[in-house]
Amino acid sequence: MVLLAKWILEHEPDARILIFTDRDELDKQIEGVLRNTGVVGASAQSTRVSSRADLIEKLADPGQRVMSALLHKIDANLSGERPHIAGKFYIFVDEAHRTQGGNMNRQMKRWFQGAIFVGFTGTPLLKQDKEMTTEVFGTFIHTYKFDEAVEDKVVLDLKYEARNVPQRLTSPELINDWFDAQTRSLNSSQKALLKMRWANMEKLMSSEGRKRGIVFDIVKDFGIKPRFISGRGTAILVAPSIYDACHYYRMFQQTPLGPHTALITSYQPNHNNISREPAGSDERYKFDTYTQHVLGSGQTTKQYEDEMKRRFIEEPENCKLLIVVSKLLTGFDAPSCTYIYLDNELHDHNLFQAICRTNRLDGADKDYGHVVDYKELFKDVQNAIAVYTSDQLATDAQGDDGNVILKDWKAEGKAQLDAAHEA
Repeated sequence: MVLLAKWILEHEPDARILIFTDRDELDKQIEGVLRNTGVVGASAQSTRVSSRADLIEKLADPGQRVMSALLHKIDANLSGERPHIAGKFYIFVDEAHRTQGGNMNRQMKRWFQGAIFVGFTGTPLLKQDKEMTTEVFGTFIHTYKFDEAVEDKVVLDLKYEARNVPQRLTSPELINDWFDAQTRSLNSSQKALLKMRWANMEKLMSSEGRKRGIVFDIVKDFGIKPRFISGRGTAILVAPSIYDACHYYRMFQQTPLGPHTALITSYQPNHNNISREPAGSDERYKFDTYTQHVLGSGQTTKQYEDEMKRRFIEEPENCKLLIVVSKLLTGFDAPSCTYIYLDNELHDHNLFQAICRTNRLDGADKDYGHVVDYKELFKDVQNAIAVYTSDQLATDAQGDDGNVILKDWKAEGKAQLDAAHEA
């Protein structure tokens, strides 16, 4: 997209570029990419469109050659008056297949008659949808599959691990036994150091609960995994609901990870909505979590989330774990993110988009994006990767049967050692 934009701007003096996407997070990232790659100058005004009125005004101003806007800035009224548009437009539609069909697609083509449209999407366009896809968006210009990106070393491969969490850990003896089993690869001094950091873990694990086992498991990882120990690695925990995410957040506050854990959900605490809720209700629990444990005095959820996301990306030592439900699972890029822990039943492209939060390049010490599965999603993960690497995609190319074989990591490691010895 960047290379195409540069070429257009350099070779067509009257050309203008407008990039549409469907989420604020992506819109921010796009402006950053445009500036970092020199498509727009560092001192140029913002490319982002702030409102529908701002979009209408900028469309009539040929001096604004590059813009980006959220899709809803377009008026969905197909019988409404078309705005005045100056210049020749190239419309880049990000996440094209997910939200830009239907009336929004028709309205874009109605507003920008004679414009050239180029769509981008990370969502697989399956063969059964090919007729609709071609009718709405036209034919493919180019496809780039997941395995090709891994081979080209622009993203990392994914390493999958299913974990069974003990359902009941009711005594210090059981905790110690499980701890020893999980850390058997460490020497005695490393184990002793790790236990010193977990003085309160026996208290945390003294009651029954699956979540407590997962919390223990994640805290253990942060004590022994090299990327976490170095302070360069971060992780995302995907909870099944906002209530569960709040519950996890409170549990992590009792662990060494507490000060470095953030909660990012769609919940917005509202005093009026909670006034009639009983003390023991789920709604009251969510409200109390946000108002008493998450947000600072006078802080809005937006301010809190913006700061936590910034730390997660720029200061991984200060924000090591994000607890989410559905937010940030698409379009959120943080190279430090190395592990994703799945305690939510995601499927198809939603699952693939989520696990790919972990596979951005971030130095030689990050070798894979790690997927830790607490929900027995092996087949779903396998199928999701298959769709992104096989001829199940709606392209004209012919391929194999599309099955994915998850690597034998023991054999993979041995092969790498053998190759190193031969070298």
